[in-house]
Amino acid sequence: MNEVIISLISMVSALGVAYIVNVASKRVQAKKAEKQPKDRMEQMFDGYERLIKQKDVEDDRKQRYIKTIEEELRLTKEHVGHLERALEATKDELNESRIENAELRDKLDEMRKEYQKVKSENQDTVDALTK
Repeated sequence: MNEVIISLISMVSALGVAYIVNVASKRVQAKKAEKQPKDRMEQMFDGYERLIKQKDVEDDRKQRYIKTIEEELRLTKEHVGHLERALEATKDELNESRIENAELRDKLDEMRKEYQKVKSENQDTVDALTK
């Protein structure tokens, strides 16, 4: 009976050692595989992945630039609209001023004619009295 127990213990110990050796060898192989240079296809895949990441960064930069330009364009359109309204208002003021100036010139001409008429009459009166 003792022999059977010793055999069972030996067998269980051998299985445990075999399992530990198997797990340890797999870990060693995995570490060796990490240290080994990758094959060309894996290197190519890694290179493409880096390029795609660079393109993503560039695309993000372009998106931020687009937003900046859109905001500047919006502000510029607002400014142009303001300038157009100011231009129209100034044109209207100029037209009104020209109309007022024409009316004032007409009144000035009428007043000048009236003055010349009165002056001429007064001069005629003075001339008649001095004769």
